[in-house]
Amino acid sequence: MNFTCPICLDKIQIFYYKSKNCNCNIRYHNECVIKWHKISKTCIYCGKKINIDLNKIRNKYYEYIVIILNLIIILFYYLFYYLFYYLFCI
Repeated sequence: MNFTCPICLDKIQIFYYKSKNCNCNIRYHNECVIKWHKISKTCIYCGKKINIDLNKIRNKYYEYIVIILNLIIILFYYLFYYLFYYLFCI
C-alpha cells in the first residue's frame, strides 16, 4: 500500500487514521489529523463535518507503541535464552 497523508504530503507507513464518518477513504498520520482537527473540523477532501475523538487516537497510538515494545522484549528474551543455552549448555 502506498498512501500519502493529504496534510503533510509524506508517505504513510504503519500508523494512520481513517475516518469512519467520511466516505472519501482518506488516511492521515495520527499526528497530522490531531493537528488538523484543532484547526478545522471538516474533511480535507470532501469538506464533510467530522467529529474525531482525539483521546481515542492518542490512546491507539500508545497501544501500538506498547505492543512493539513488548515484541522487542520477547525477541531479546528468546535471543539471550538461546544464546545462553548454546554457549553454556552444549
